[in-house]
Amino acid sequence: MRPNLFLWVCLLSGVTSTFALFVTLRQWHPQEAGWHFALVMHKSKADIDTELLLSYDVYIDNDPKSPDVGCMVYDGPYPTPSIVPLKDAPVIMNFPNLAEQQVLDAMNQFGKVRIPGLILEEGESPIFPNCLEFVKETLDILLTHKVIKEEDMEQLGKFTQFYKDNADTVREKTDTGTRYKAGKARELAGKNPQCDESDKRKKLKTETTGKITEVVKTDTADKITEVVKTEAAAKIEAVYDKDKAEL
Repeated sequence: MRPNLFLWVCLLSGVTSTFALFVTLRQWHPQEAGWHFALVMHKSKADIDTELLLSYDVYIDNDPKSPDVGCMVYDGPYPTPSIVPLKDAPVIMNFPNLAEQQVLDAMNQFGKVRIPGLILEEGESPIFPNCLEFVKETLDILLTHKVIKEEDMEQLGKFTQFYKDNADTVREKTDTGTRYKAGKARELAGKNPQCDESDKRKKLKTETTGKITEVVKTDTADKITEVVKTEAAAKIEAVYDKDKAEL
């Protein structure tokens, strides 16, 4: 049975066709501590206002019986479908060359990772993949393996711009709450798991170089260049060094 867990990101899917996907980024509670993101896979713009869609999610495992309590994990589809409104979607992308299963395969590459508590262990980094990073990693994998084609890069650029504009702020708003919940879950469970997929995540980071690509137009042609790397890590390191000193 799936535990009663606090969800931070869900990826939603109601697609039955093999190719041609709309992929939409949703958000809840923007600019708040509960800022939450999702990807929606659907057949048309109308679907996310009318169709029941399944969700695929990563979440904080807060089940005291789980070996991964206090970790960010991916565990396949959430069992309750829902109608998804379009009004909260900041990005809508149309990928005619993309198949649903390719996106699901990319999600399955997410490696579970320990979410640090507010007080860091020796040598521990405060940085962990949050809900927006999960979306980014999924798209990065599709891009790295050339599943997202060059002709689709303008569509991907919509997410790239949103990520550039918001990644740092999302961490500033949500990291403290996420870290508190993960640390509290471990405390209540009397466990301190480190999770066991660090090698998987290291491989992912190497393959994607930690970057999201964007469309860069030149005078001669449209070229695709990897140019973006968020400054969130450096900023949040400084923020939590300060927090730790004040605890």
